[in-house]
Amino acid sequence: MGLANAAMGWATGPLPFVALLFLGGFFLGLQNVLLMDLWRRIVSPEQQGRFFGMQSSLNEVLMPVGYAVTGFLSDWISPYSIAGVAGLLVVALTVWGLLGPGLRDVS
Repeated sequence: MGLANAAMGWATGPLPFVALLFLGGFFLGLQNVLLMDLWRRIVSPEQQGRFFGMQSSLNEVLMPVGYAVTGFLSDWISPYSIAGVAGLLVVALTVWGLLGPGLRDVS
């Protein structure tokens, strides 16, 4: 997903950008399924309702904030650069998460 987003930042035309957008969307769906399974394994069954309720509440608030920040930055910086940097940030966080011991301990 991060690589597709990073590549969007350097796409030279609308067709490669849209193809990468669909590819990134596919991987976003895959990532969401894997992340929900990970949370299900980590959070105790008694706390899952509260946890997922809080997570949904935070997503409802943070998504418009992210849109606002991205819109503000798009006026100062190229939207392509924002997509590229965001994609590289996702890749960096993924590598950091995979190198840490936390994910290897989840069974």
